[in-house]
Amino acid sequence: MHDLCAKKQARKILVVGLNTAEFYEISQYQKIEEFKEKYKKRASIEGKNSELKRFHGLSRARGYGLLSVSKQSKLATIAVNLKRIAALASASSTK
Repeated sequence: MHDLCAKKQARKILVVGLNTAEFYEISQYQKIEEFKEKYKKRASIEGKNSELKRFHGLSRARGYGLLSVSKQSKLATIAVNLKRIAALASASSTK
């Protein structure tokens, strides 16, 4: 967009303010029910993703390539699910 708005020799940095039409459209979209429903689903998953990153090593890939990273993420997910199942089983057995 710089070439459209400024001459080739100009070295000015163009700043887009928060009051532009694009930001207004985004803020209006965030107020509709469809967006709120999608965000609820995302918000419920973010904690699980955070746990995988912080405690199970998904913040850094251990190997190279898509296959290796895919295996790492699947194994970490299985480990987290097994921990949750064990916690539920131990809680129900104590009752």
